[in-house]
Amino acid sequence: MTVTNDQKRMIHTLCYKSGMEEEQRREMLRGNFGVESTSNLSKSQARELIELLKGETMPTKAEADKDLYRKRLMASIGNILRLLNKEKPTRQENMQYIKNIACRAGGYKSFNAIPPKRLQSLYNAFNNSQKDLKGARVTIGQLVNELALMN
Repeated sequence: MTVTNDQKRMIHTLCYKSGMEEEQRREMLRGNFGVESTSNLSKSQARELIELLKGETMPTKAEADKDLYRKRLMASIGNILRLLNKEKPTRQENMQYIKNIACRAGGYKSFNAIPPKRLQSLYNAFNNSQKDLKGARVTIGQLVNELALMN
């Protein structure tokens, strides 16, 4: 069942009253529900969004965990950059660089638009890459030592 006209009006009214601009609303819809427009919401999603905008409900577990997943992903990418000596000079540049890497890896234009499941998947992928990189360095170090002993 699709969203009703009354629900759409209510969502737009609540967004307007909260000072949310159209691009912010669209970003919220993409990030939380994976849709581009309020017309694409189901009735239950519209009801959930209305309650969220009214401030009457607690965020869902996925919404609460989204920030945690973002931080974990950024830390994992940061660790890889440190291992590769690819960090940027300033913290702000480095954070933007990390977010850009996450967006490219996930196929999203905005870091905040990446859904929780995808954030978790990317985190796992970067974590595994980090372990592989560390393992490869140990193996290379052992080979270099063996070669040095042979000469």
